[in-house]
Amino acid sequence: MNTYSRKGGTTTSLKGHLMSVRTTEYEQLIILETEKKNTVQTSTSSPLQDAKKITNYFKRNFAEESKMVYF
Repeated sequence: MNTYSRKGGTTTSLKGHLMSVRTTEYEQLIILETEKKNTVQTSTSSPLQDAKKITNYFKRNFAEESKMVYF
């Protein structure tokens, strides 16, 4: 019987277990991972530009609420 370490709890341990003990599940995992990599959407803007868009959205839409004075 094989013993598998779970130190760190990463998916590497899971992949090692599947590869050595459950080969059919490992093959399914590899197929799902490659499908996920192939369906990644490419963005035309950088993460910084996306963050600025979000910040500007909140500034425009919630600026009036922040100016309100509550009694």
